[in-house]
Amino acid sequence: MSSNVERLKKLYALALRGVGGEKEQAAAILEKLVKKYGVSMEDLDEEIVREHEFSFHGETEERLLRQIAYKVTNERNTFLNLRYTRSGRACRTRCRVKCTDAQKIEIEFLFDFYKKLWERELEIMFKAYIHKHSLFGDLKPGEKGSEISDEEWEKICTMARGLSSEKPILQLTEGGSGK
Repeated sequence: MSSNVERLKKLYALALRGVGGEKEQAAAILEKLVKKYGVSMEDLDEEIVREHEFSFHGETEERLLRQIAYKVTNERNTFLNLRYTRSGRACRTRCRVKCTDAQKIEIEFLFDFYKKLWERELEIMFKAYIHKHSLFGDLKPGEKGSEISDEEWEKICTMARGLSSEKPILQLTEGGSGK
């Protein structure tokens, strides 16, 4: 069982059996999580595995969700590919995962966190790609380039070093027509 699920269970136990302010703080944090994910505190006490539905957008998010579901449940066959609508059509932006309610909370939390992190990292990678291949024009007099922090510039440079150095081969023939 993953450490986050264990922490949720410990938080639940602390909310039930803790002392004074410790008990109150644990209950308040747990209440937030319960409301956010639509789970009851009793559900955290259960180990019942059921099918939970998740939404994603695009192939990359689906792959990320699959990986997180595998990490949390430690089961390869926990991810059920398609969900079907009432009309019987396959829904390609929703899926089902066999997991406990506590694991569902952890999967949702991790998916949200890593999806946002992926988007930020992808933006840095795009900037590194642009710089690596010099896919920009020259600044005109009076124009300023976009501001980049030293930390972001270091990430861009580090990432750019790991990218391919391939260049397009220009095939010019007599007369420069390119044909």
